[in-house]
Amino acid sequence: RRLEGVWRIPSNNTDSTIVLTNTSDQVVAVTATLTRNPHNSASSQTFTLLPHQIKVLDVREDFPQGEVFARAKVLGLSLTHDTAEESLLAWAMIKDETKGYSNIATFTNPTKAKSNQYHGAGLQLGSVGNDELEPVVVLRNTTDARVDVNIKVPYTKQDGERETGSITTVK
Repeated sequence: RRLEGVWRIPSNNTDSTIVLTNTSDQVVAVTATLTRNPHNSASSQTFTLLPHQIKVLDVREDFPQGEVFARAKVLGLSLTHDTAEESLLAWAMIKDETKGYSNIATFTNPTKAKSNQYHGAGLQLGSVGNDELEPVVVLRNTTDARVDVNIKVPYTKQDGERETGSITTVK
């Protein structure tokens, strides 16, 4: 009954839209709490979804302090609800038309993890045309304990040779 999401905000022009879907035959009450780095949370907001309803929310307009939080570099959203755990699906759609940037953040239940590893995809390295790409990895600790993270990035060079880059432990 808990979902967590985190995403990067590349500029103050970035729009973040949250899509909530009730997959059940029951009314679902969803409590949402925005967090920006380092550990600054806004007041919680509750949304009600009718059976099988999809609700689209704008971070700036539909959340307490949304305008302030929308200007953070990284934004997290915690969702809790009062029905069966599979009753709620959530995504964040992030876009900045001035930069030609768009992305989607999925929400997951951190208590359902089957492993202590997370495999991601889509990290962009190098350049496109004359524009140097800025690779960004966003991490969020949703526990009360310290968590050390080691990041390894396998990649293929232009000559086809494969290598692995490591990022030092993040604390």
